[in-house]
Amino acid sequence: MTSEAFPKSYTLLSNNNTTQECSVFVGIVVNGVLDVEKLRSAHEELVSLWPAVGGELVTSTKPYSFTSGSIVDFGSRYLQKIITDIPELVDFSNANSEKVTYHNISSQTDKIFHFDTMEKFPPPPTLLAIRVTALEDATLLGFRLSHHLFDGQGTFNIVKAYADVINGNLKLIPRLIPPSDIHTLLSGMVEGEDSLPPSVNPNNPYVHPKANYTLGFIGLFMFIWITLLNMSLAKIGVTEREMEKCVHIPGELVELLRERCQEELNNASERGELKEGSGLHLTKNDVITAWFIKSAYDGLSPSPTQTIDLMYKLNYCPFITLPPEGTQYLHNSFYGMRIHYPSLSQVQSSPLSRIALEIRLCCIRNKQPSAIRTALKFWEDNVKSFIIPKPPDVSLTKVMSFMPLFGSWTTFEYNKLDFGGGLKAGHAGGDGRVVFTQPCIALPMHATVKPTAVLLKDGKGGYWLRANLWES
Repeated sequence: MTSEAFPKSYTLLSNNNTTQECSVFVGIVVNGVLDVEKLRSAHEELVSLWPAVGGELVTSTKPYSFTSGSIVDFGSRYLQKIITDIPELVDFSNANSEKVTYHNISSQTDKIFHFDTMEKFPPPPTLLAIRVTALEDATLLGFRLSHHLFDGQGTFNIVKAYADVINGNLKLIPRLIPPSDIHTLLSGMVEGEDSLPPSVNPNNPYVHPKANYTLGFIGLFMFIWITLLNMSLAKIGVTEREMEKCVHIPGELVELLRERCQEELNNASERGELKEGSGLHLTKNDVITAWFIKSAYDGLSPSPTQTIDLMYKLNYCPFITLPPEGTQYLHNSFYGMRIHYPSLSQVQSSPLSRIALEIRLCCIRNKQPSAIRTALKFWEDNVKSFIIPKPPDVSLTKVMSFMPLFGSWTTFEYNKLDFGGGLKAGHAGGDGRVVFTQPCIALPMHATVKPTAVLLKDGKGGYWLRANLWES
């Protein structure tokens, strides 16, 4: 439950530079009033166990580097309110179990959790910050992490370890070890050989990262500037407003859609209409992602020339040599797969099953060991470069609104976490369990690329999708 001797400072040789300016924010609603001093003490203990989370992101080196240490970036406040008195929060208790429900997110929704960590410029260098808002009947926990070190899996590992410390379950906390790519290139640690299904064409131009990313500081600067400009123009009504929503999708509806899509593909295959993909089985994530794409663009004017390129996040950890049993390392281990749709009109007119099939095909191709090696080699060769997710042959202004980003967090069971060991004595009611989780991935100044979506389970068989959708 301790950590291996951690270097005071270190650089990762296989890191993904697209996230070096980003932060991951996770807001958690806990049922019950937690003791702030217990939470502060647990943060201190977590840092002592895992000094990697007590360090900083160093932006003066090229590439960016990290330190380990004993920094405890903790803040708290008390609001004399009950949870239903906070209109900025998503009304998670009003999620319908039979139909899709949409819940507005205002500009203040994230700040309720991250009240002084979200809009600082430049962002604080600390790798982990925890903010606590104590209410009269609940507790809001806000976690801010540097995306350059923590991906979705790493973020969940931190939050779970924090809960384990609070509950006194130190034996459940794995021993933290330094990432392998402090000394070893991860591209040499990919195991296995390719095993594509017979119906999947191995020759796809969008598997290699060179077709999906652009290098250079100017590109990064323009990417951030256009993101901020688009947000400003939408606010004053020059361009169509984008609406941030938390969308609740019932699990039974997802399974029904998946079955319908699968039946459509099976029938098309029997008629000989599928060029590839015969015999493949769609997942629930495929169908939800396809539904997001359709929902995001159905209201726009059709265009036969405007392409859409979905950047779908894949975690490559399962495909490289695993750490020893009982140990764990923290690493930003994802890359964005590009799923290319030739035109907006095609996306709008295609059935959901065909949109989902393209997602399944892309996942299968990019999970082949050769594709993982190629992607890691690309990060390693360009570890000192600024990188943005943009096809080199497409202008930045054209791609910004037609390159949706999608991340699935369905393997992270946030809504099954328990902070009961931190309940404050003398406060009846509340069991310390998590009842709602709100993710956000943002550039400095709370700037977010749109459209973006992050998918989580709701702990009751359904799903929460945080998404940007156009007002129309």
